[in-house]
Formats: sequence, C-alpha cells, structure tokens
Amino acid sequence: MNFLDKLKKVHEIEHKHAKEKSSYAQLSLAQKISASQLRQFGFELNCVRGGMFEPMAVFTCESHSVTVDHLGEIKEWQNFILVSNLLHYYIYL
Repeated sequence: MNFLDKLKKVHEIEHKHAKEKSSYAQLSLAQKISASQLRQFGFELNCVRGGMFEPMAVFTCESHSVTVDHLGEIKEWQNFILVSNLLHYYIYL
C-alpha cells in the first residue's frame, strides 16, 4: 500500500467518525444509552430519521437491523430494508 492509499484510507476513517459524531448529536439521552448498549454487541449507527422531537435511529450489525425510538426502546425488524442514495436513507418495513 503506497502513501496515497494510506492517506485516502485515513481520510475515509476520519470522515466516517465525523459523520457518526454529528449523527450521535441528534439522539436523545435515552437513545444514546441504548446506542451504548448496542455498540457493545457490534451494532453501528447508520442514520437518524425523523424530526427534532422524535428522531428514530437505525443501527445495523451484519444482517441484523434495529431501530431505537426517542424513548430509547430498541426494536428488531425481520424484513427491514435500508436503501441509501447520495443524500438520504429510505427505510422500508
């Protein structure tokens, strides 16, 4: 791996962490507590949907998908499809 490839990889990692931090800032305290529990099992925050007052966080780990509502309640979905384009995530339940 040459220097430019290493630099690109570092940039991608930093960009991912910056995006993750901004997404976590949108979560309620109850959601952050649930997120902490989910991260212990390998789940990662994909996106936050909804308004300022009732955001829904979407976490994935391999083929498992869960949502965390504004009260911190974790729900697992069997037939959950997360489709992303350049700007948005679309959730099909």
